[in-house]
Amino acid sequence: IIYNKKKKEIHKNFFDAMAKSANLYARIEPKLKEQAEKILSTLGIPASNTINMFYNTVYLEKRICGYENVANQKYDLALKGDLT
Repeated sequence: IIYNKKKKEIHKNFFDAMAKSANLYARIEPKLKEQAEKILSTLGIPASNTINMFYNTVYLEKRICGYENVANQKYDLALKGDLT
């Protein structure tokens, strides 16, 4: 369940919250892309939904999985205005 504070709405799942869209272009190693898309296909999840889930997690949790210490330090510095 996702709660949108700005609109004061509750969405039953992440995909209900994605009414609008924007384009994203990224360079990804071909082998990694192929391997990841095989796994996603097996799970029945489109790559675009996975990217949306990743961005949502970064936004909500203010961190990147696997990089907690570095991301938290930089985020804290950014909040203080000390990030250069």
